[in-house]
Amino acid sequence: MKKRALLLSAVSFLLFFPFYIFSQSTPGTLSFSVTTVTLNGTYKPKHIMAVWIENESGQFIKTKIKYGYSYLQYLNVWKTKSNSNVVDAITGATKTSHGTRTFIWNGTDVSGNVVSDGTYKVWLQMTESNANGPTYSCSFIKSTTPITNQTYSNSGAYTNLTLSWTPSTTGASENTFNESKVLISPNPFSTEVRIEYQTEKTDFVELAVFDLQGKKIKELFSGTQNQGEHTISWNGKNNVNQNLTAGIYFCRIIIGDNILIKRILKL
Repeated sequence: MKKRALLLSAVSFLLFFPFYIFSQSTPGTLSFSVTTVTLNGTYKPKHIMAVWIENESGQFIKTKIKYGYSYLQYLNVWKTKSNSNVVDAITGATKTSHGTRTFIWNGTDVSGNVVSDGTYKVWLQMTESNANGPTYSCSFIKSTTPITNQTYSNSGAYTNLTLSWTPSTTGASENTFNESKVLISPNPFSTEVRIEYQTEKTDFVELAVFDLQGKKIKELFSGTQNQGEHTISWNGKNNVNQNLTAGIYFCRIIIGDNILIKRILKL
């Protein structure tokens, strides 16, 4: 009975979750660029940094950049807002020098759904010290109207801030690829699920599983694969080989510069 109830609730979730795009949810591509400079912190020029997107009411949408694996408590605003969610983010170690950081956003949230049109903010936080880093935000309007090279005033460590938004009337956006090339079965699953996909050429491939909070719980594959059809299996366990509880998970598939997020139900 418990499994049946879980299945029914999950099926309802999958059926009614908004995969479709409302007219007020314009797909497209946002590009953002910022050049960081030193604040003469204790460990300059080494620094950790986070860049994320929020809606007008301050609700977290998605992390786009997160550099640093330690001392993340000093990215306190990002950590509180995001709950350390890094789905679809550029991540890496502490940066050893300052420079220009750029990201692309396809207008979706961490579940892969195109968000409603309206006012959004790109938030930045960076620190070179064992202290909370300063924040700065850049507001823009996501709509059917393009934004070309919109600039913002320099603020402390953040300079040369530029933003562009290119709406798409076709629903196609950068950083996505054809879902028909990916098959996940059985879904729902109880003991093992197979992820089948195709690569058009020799390319970098990464498959990882995330929970509902956006935390990576299992890396399935990361490396280069030749052109052709491939299959990766997941046994429902995390990175330390512990069985995960029944529920909804997300599989992130990266092939080259393209990203796809698919839902998986574990019974």
